[in-house]
Amino acid sequence: MEILDTDKPLLSISENNISKFKKIMDYFNFKQYEKYLGLYKENTKEISYNGYLE
Repeated sequence: MEILDTDKPLLSISENNISKFKKIMDYFNFKQYEKYLGLYKENTKEISYNGYLE
């Protein structure tokens, strides 16, 4: 993750797409921080990793 200049970049993924990214999330040891209901899509949780969304 040298191009991002951090080992732990902040990102979020819709709960509907978690399975698509599980392997890479595990490989880079991303840590779940928070779940946000309806942040981008009504009745859908957006899950933040490596920090909180502001």
